[in-house]
Amino acid sequence: MKLNWRRAALAVLALLASLFLVYQVRPQPPLAAPPAALADIHDINRLRAQFNQDEGQPRLILLLSPT
Repeated sequence: MKLNWRRAALAVLALLASLFLVYQVRPQPPLAAPPAALADIHDINRLRAQFNQDEGQPRLILLLSPT
């Protein structure tokens, strides 16, 4: 009876080891492009042109005031 438990334990260990190896050698996704740098825009026309140029992409406008 002990022989069956040993075989089962060995089978489980072999399965876990093979899953671990498959996980380690899987293809890695390509690294994402670095995020674009923030632009300090003081002119509304430049802001409008940049906003329209990035159509179809997520855009974030931060308006900061020192007061």
